[in-house]
Amino acid sequence: MVYIQEAHPSDGWAMPDRNERRGISVKEPKSYGERVRVAEQACSALKIKLPCLVDGMDNAVSKAYAA
Repeated sequence: MVYIQEAHPSDGWAMPDRNERRGISVKEPKSYGERVRVAEQACSALKIKLPCLVDGMDNAVSKAYAA
């Protein structure tokens, strides 16, 4: 699994009703370290057993695969 750019950050294009109902509030990470922490939280909350890689701040994987 590759964690890519946050799709619905709370400080960007958020989905307030849906995210709030699910208790999700994630700001767009400003650094790679922040993105890694968000990915770790997501994988933990979703109980993902696959190895989780994290796309770089240049979003190269997201762009390459039109995520």
